[in-house]
Amino acid sequence: MAAWQRTIASYGVGLVAGALISSSIIYALGLFLRPAALLVGILAISLGVARLLQPDRVAFGGLKVPRDWARWGIGPFLSAFGLMLGMGFITTMPSPAMLALLFWMWHIHTFLLIVVTFEVFAIGRLLTTLMTLHRQARSANDVVAVADAVVDKMAYLPRAEAAVSVSLGMVLLIAAL
Repeated sequence: MAAWQRTIASYGVGLVAGALISSSIIYALGLFLRPAALLVGILAISLGVARLLQPDRVAFGGLKVPRDWARWGIGPFLSAFGLMLGMGFITTMPSPAMLALLFWMWHIHTFLLIVVTFEVFAIGRLLTTLMTLHRQARSANDVVAVADAVVDKMAYLPRAEAAVSVSLGMVLLIAAL
């Protein structure tokens, strides 16, 4: 296995491990917090509409992996970065609508669904990274320009996310009635 493949693998393992850690924490917290479908539905609709109206807004969080951790070497650094990113809530959340997803996980309180939700998030992060690296290998541009181009290609995602959040909210409101 080439060095770059080991590096990506360590990042991927970190993402998956972080997602599993968060899944376990969210499930455990769900033992004490079980919001009603009505509350989760209203929250999902509200945050979905907010996402639609302000697609560039990010939610809370903001811990950044310190750059000086790079002295550990690229593999351990990317493993730590992947771990924190995979947890989904430590670094800046990509959207306020993710809060609705958190409340939905507490509402359903099914470990397997919580794990699947976090792991899909982690895989999405990994695929974005792989797509950026693939495009960068075929481009004369630096990685920042390539990453910006990838972000531009995904500009429709906030609207799709808003639609999914509102749809989830509607289903939960109907279930609550």
